[in-house]
Amino acid sequence: MKQQTHAKKGIALVLALVLALALAVPSLAAENAEKQKALTRGELVLALYGLDGKGEAPAQEFSDVPADTELTAAVGWAASVGVVKGYGDGRFGPDDQVTREQMAAMLYRYAQSKGQGFQGSWMFLLDYPDAAEISEYADEAMHWVVMHEIITGTDKGLEPQALSTQEQLELILERYQAVLAEEKAEEKGEEQTDEKGEDLVLENDGLKLTIPAEFAGALLTETPTAEAEGMLFSVSEKASVEAAKARGVEEDAGPGWLFGIGRVGEAKMQEMLCNDMSGAHLFATDGKGTYYLLYHPTDVRIERSGELTEADMEQWTKLNELGPYVQDGFIKDNGLTAFTRGNSAVEIYLYRLCYQEDVKYELTFLTHGALSPEGVDKTPYLTKLLDGVSVRYVSEDEDVGMDTDGEYLIINFPEEETSLRFFRSGKNYVCIANGETETLFKLAYETGETVSSEVVQEWYDALAAAAEKE
Repeated sequence: MKQQTHAKKGIALVLALVLALALAVPSLAAENAEKQKALTRGELVLALYGLDGKGEAPAQEFSDVPADTELTAAVGWAASVGVVKGYGDGRFGPDDQVTREQMAAMLYRYAQSKGQGFQGSWMFLLDYPDAAEISEYADEAMHWVVMHEIITGTDKGLEPQALSTQEQLELILERYQAVLAEEKAEEKGEEQTDEKGEDLVLENDGLKLTIPAEFAGALLTETPTAEAEGMLFSVSEKASVEAAKARGVEEDAGPGWLFGIGRVGEAKMQEMLCNDMSGAHLFATDGKGTYYLLYHPTDVRIERSGELTEADMEQWTKLNELGPYVQDGFIKDNGLTAFTRGNSAVEIYLYRLCYQEDVKYELTFLTHGALSPEGVDKTPYLTKLLDGVSVRYVSEDEDVGMDTDGEYLIINFPEEETSLRFFRSGKNYVCIANGETETLFKLAYETGETVSSEVVQEWYDALAAAAEKE
């Protein structure tokens, strides 16, 4: 009888364990399913907003973001610091799913808002079989997160186009915080060995530019008389300026010049986008028609009275990182909003269509031949083509995996004997043809949804329909 009692107890224990597992497994499965669910833009922004401490930010109006919620504040914050931007049609897309490269890009922009990210020149290869699938806009971000082991590959590679999950986000934010803690520890060690000075604060026409204390003593700064349009702050390396003066070089020749911050109005901004902007890029706006630019030299301007030393070059390299670094602080200090636009050859031609009314052009395809652009509003098509786009040059020896002799739609500029050819067979490949010269570019869109040839096809079909009505 004693043995039977033990046997019954054993059976009861097994049944209890089975029942407990039966109850626990659905709960664990549900939790696991939740973590494996594809991540959305809204969820990612909320996570970064929480990581940043949920600070106040300018209000941002998006038609698909509900008012007076935590998401409202999170999206406003993310837009104000340049982590995200809308789709250009008033939408933010909070429920849109996020790929691994999009998550990397948003995390990298957040890191840049904290003064992190690559500074100056950098180069290393991503040794993954699918590295070529990374979109141009996310390329620098993916390099940075891989270098810091924030995002690592799977057995398939980096999988940049795969959808991100909540579980991946938790792991990636944990790794990012570890990187942040390590950098803070290094900074603390530097502070203990270096004398702590005061930041250099420059002011001009009610605007403030803050230079970190560690660099202040190595710089010469100017605040030109403020105009509605023009330079507000100019920063140079003191040692180079003094060495150039000793050699009798004129001050306006620019030795040692590092960067400047200036402003322009709406009309000037549009004019600049229609031309080569080498040596300048837009980075902020006040939302009232004034735009701010970071100006930088396009050549090396270091000067020394004797031979350049390794210490000289180290200082020069650090000082050349100042411009991109201080622009984020300039945005915050002056209540501005991040604003950037590309200036590739493709974008220049498209911006001319946006802003230059006297530009002669036509759209051409086999179906109806050349069509005049009159009668159809070009704005929605150009907005789609330009919003959230990054453009890169494609070298002649690069395998693009498409037939460059295949069908394409053309935006033709007859007076310039130039055309933009949007290939139908290759996703987002565009060729600029000018006489016998043909230059290929690859377009990448932040959302990953836009296909440039399809947008031009929609535009062409609208023109054809308007022509038939006439």
